[in-house]
Amino acid sequence: MIRLQVQLTLPSKNSLRSKMPPSTFLLQSKTIDTMKQKAQLLSITQYQAKQICLDSAALSTDTTIEIYRDRMEQILPHRRNLQVVVPFNDAWFGMWESFTALRLEVEVLKDEQRKSAARQLELENKQLKSAARQLELFAGNALVDLGRLVLKKTPQSTSHSTNRLVQLSQTITSEQLCEMEIPTKYLRILRQLPKVIERRNSAAHDTSAEFARLLLSERFRDTPAFILWRDVFPLVYERDIEEMAPDEGEMIELLTGSSPV
Repeated sequence: MIRLQVQLTLPSKNSLRSKMPPSTFLLQSKTIDTMKQKAQLLSITQYQAKQICLDSAALSTDTTIEIYRDRMEQILPHRRNLQVVVPFNDAWFGMWESFTALRLEVEVLKDEQRKSAARQLELENKQLKSAARQLELFAGNALVDLGRLVLKKTPQSTSHSTNRLVQLSQTITSEQLCEMEIPTKYLRILRQLPKVIERRNSAAHDTSAEFARLLLSERFRDTPAFILWRDVFPLVYERDIEEMAPDEGEMIELLTGSSPV
């Protein structure tokens, strides 16, 4: 016979449960449910429940669980919980072990699911960033083409230089866009043309920001390449590698009209 000791919280004084005889208290459904939970048992049969006993046997004078508790507090003043012994045979113990092993397998499965969800989220974030860079590139190209269209429709415009394009983007009015049959909703974003052109020109020649982002990525963060090149940024560019990786969301906000001008 195997004995499993379980600690139960004592009922409040003067409560209905505290007035129960010890044997009745131990067989109460609430007590049985608590013992099943703490002992990790699937079930406790009526026969098994009758074998449950207090760690220190109740005396004939312990007519209620409250009297039993008061007596035990005098003997063991530091004990705060009710000690209950759950005896069961080897077959019951085997079932308990199987249930415990099953709980462990479930926890392992949940952990694997959490890791899988984290990997999926990381992959989705990478795909989102890649899509954002494509959106920035394509929207930037479309904005430059829109500026050229406005320049082409501007009367007495003989120069199609980038400087003229930038100047026009700052002076064009909504009335002029209406005359060109171009929706006025593009006026706000046309004002951002100088920033877009500056970013595109910089990206065409300067790869330091892309280099910084690449080294900071999960693929290279803990590699010899990162260790080798991270110190070159403050030397050459006078900024740490983290500062060299700009916020890609800023230009996206400008090009999608989600950022206030």
